[in-house]
Amino acid sequence: TLPAAIRPQTAAAAKAAASKILSALNYVGVIGVECFVLADGSLLANELAPRVHNSGHWTEAACIISQFEQHIRAVAGLPLGSPARHFDCVMENLIGD
Repeated sequence: TLPAAIRPQTAAAAKAAASKILSALNYVGVIGVECFVLADGSLLANELAPRVHNSGHWTEAACIISQFEQHIRAVAGLPLGSPARHFDCVMENLIGD
């Protein structure tokens, strides 16, 4: 659900952690940094996915530039587009029957 139902401090901590990871790796492109939010609001990293990720598929419907286009722009050295969300969104993963 976008925006996420988390405290602003938790969102800021997630952004700071992702930024630190990307800087340390000198990473170019889209990456998924998946976290669990613990009861106290702290974060526990679950997965690093150095590619477009299913958790970001909603960007096709709700953002000016999708994660797919943004990734190609980044790795091709093209100017990045605006990742702004133009409306709120809910994405559901359907698994199994």
